[in-house]
Amino acid sequence: MTLDALDRAAGEERQRAIRALLERQVLLPADPELVLVRRHREEVAAALRDHLGASLSVSIDTAHLAKRVTLAGARPLRLAPRSKSERARPLDEHRVLAQRGCLLVCVIAAVLERRGWVQVPLGTLADDVVAHARSLEIELDWRARGDRLALSDAVDFLAGLGVLELRSGSAGELRSEDEAFYDVHRRRLALLLIDPVRCAEAVSPGDLEAPEHSGGDLAGRARAQRLLRKLVEDPVVYLDDLDEESRMYFVAQRARLERIAAALTGLQVERRQEGTALVSRGRELTDRPFPAGGHLKQLALLMLPELCRRDRGDGTTVARADILRVVRDLLRAHAGSWSWDCGDAVTVQRTTDEALAVLSDLRLLAVSDAGVRVLPAAHRYRGATARRRPLYQLELA
Repeated sequence: MTLDALDRAAGEERQRAIRALLERQVLLPADPELVLVRRHREEVAAALRDHLGASLSVSIDTAHLAKRVTLAGARPLRLAPRSKSERARPLDEHRVLAQRGCLLVCVIAAVLERRGWVQVPLGTLADDVVAHARSLEIELDWRARGDRLALSDAVDFLAGLGVLELRSGSAGELRSEDEAFYDVHRRRLALLLIDPVRCAEAVSPGDLEAPEHSGGDLAGRARAQRLLRKLVEDPVVYLDDLDEESRMYFVAQRARLERIAAALTGLQVERRQEGTALVSRGRELTDRPFPAGGHLKQLALLMLPELCRRDRGDGTTVARADILRVVRDLLRAHAGSWSWDCGDAVTVQRTTDEALAVLSDLRLLAVSDAGVRVLPAAHRYRGATARRRPLYQLELA
């Protein structure tokens, strides 16, 4: 193998490592990319630090990426799949850690840090969590189904990060012959907080956000990092969505920023007059896969050609009544594949709202009370059609 080929192979390995870190934040021994992160630790850490403002911690069995995000830009915390059927679903259909579960993650982490355990039965941990929560004026009752589910989700979340590892028993089982018994990985626990001092001093959620640099070269670097994070993490960066200073900077530095984003991730840059997107052919680095096999996303996809035909390119708003007709016609046309009742006005309204939420989240539509405005990236799907499999390909139950 020539020197150029070796360099290309090393570059592709670094891109795989970076994509995995951006997608999952924590890599454990079961993740094949952990070997790549350890192999290219210095180069990967420098690239993430310099271009995205993120910090990387690597040990023999863990790689942990700490990203600074704004509360407004925060996304749901996904729980690791528990079954084969859950793993088969798109990432954005995985279970989400609810508000009560997020609170319990913090309380559990505090108890583990204070107690110094390296192994603990779930019942013992649960008792200490109740006591510590009471000192914070938080009431918990494991007899209540909501609190039990929140505890189970919080433990699952920490297990997904490798902080807790099931040693014996059944996961989430309290006080029975099959009670769960966990190992506690203290180094991974310590990595949960990127800035312990800031957390300790915070009196409001806004205090947890990193301050923006006020001027000079640091301000330009912070702006570049923020725009690069948007390129890497958002479905599309529209110029109209940026404030005036960021838009001027992006236009002036567009080629350089796109080149850096492509070099970091190995994804293809798609530039349009309205903005830029990184396109992943293999669905890597996306937490919102689209198109996808679920009925709701199939409906959302088939709505786009109809909405694009109504877009005159001048900020046209498609009225909600027109959208409801489009959805009703699609439900009627695919009644044999979908279970929605096209004759039920409530079902049509609810289904329309859910499909519009999917398309809005992907920045394909801008939704308002009056209707929707078709955004430029939606036209990538203007030729979408329904494909029906021949009868001989149908799977029989």
